[in-house]
Amino acid sequence: MCSSAKGFPAHLPKRYKPPTASNAQSGNDFASKRQRLESTTDSRRCLRFNDCHRSQNGSHTLPGAYIIKYEATGVDNLERKFVRYAQVDFTIPRAAAYTYTPDDLPENFTGYQELLGESSIPLVGVPTHAISDTPWKKYSLIVIAPDSAQADRHWQTPEARDVISNSKRPILGLYNGGYALFGDWGLSLGANVVRTSNMTWTTPFNGADPIWSLPPFPLAGGAPYTVYTTTPGLSIDLGSAQPGVDFIGLLPPTPRNNIALEDNRFLLWGFARGPDDMTFNGRRLFANVGHLLP
Repeated sequence: MCSSAKGFPAHLPKRYKPPTASNAQSGNDFASKRQRLESTTDSRRCLRFNDCHRSQNGSHTLPGAYIIKYEATGVDNLERKFVRYAQVDFTIPRAAAYTYTPDDLPENFTGYQELLGESSIPLVGVPTHAISDTPWKKYSLIVIAPDSAQADRHWQTPEARDVISNSKRPILGLYNGGYALFGDWGLSLGANVVRTSNMTWTTPFNGADPIWSLPPFPLAGGAPYTVYTTTPGLSIDLGSAQPGVDFIGLLPPTPRNNIALEDNRFLLWGFARGPDDMTFNGRRLFANVGHLLP
């Protein structure tokens, strides 16, 4: 905040001179008599699982768009009162965490980092051995790396699973890592799996779902969509319906889901490889998924 003329160099009267001991008058020098800090958060940027509020000390830490307005009053060298205003705006982006193990390919992380970065979502790598020491409140989304668990195995330790669960953050589970974690939590997304050596397609369960046409990343062409050039994948048999589960993408021509959302918090992305093997539509679909969760 500005308490002197130094904060408003572009708006000072031309004849203004900084006050000295000889010309300053008690209560009338340029030292700001009044300062006001106002902030607003764009309601569209408020995140699920966050309160979208400003902390008591005035620091802004929650993701969103902010405007800070300054006001200062004083008198110039001709004893004329004046008021000067300034305004700055900035955005705190939604950061996401990527939990990985040594089995996960580094190029997957850098690919997802670049892809989410195009949507102004910074991605930070968090190795699984650091889960207990990570301040999860600073993240709005947790991405579970695809090879952070092997097929038909548990995801990490019970303590690590508890920390991730208690973070209350939305979880984007990739391939085996996401499926194993959701299964350990007893979710519908972690049961009745069928694995496929090459799964490149998905088709909308509901073509009117905005995830398939969400600006600014609408998919091109018609369904079914080719979202990868090549990749192993998995799909889950959820029957015709499951309480709390939103069917998103199906593996054609089957009724099995390769993209699904549970409890508006847990999303399974059934594809193994990273963005380097995605098609144009695949990258757009994943970007829309990233916007769907927070």
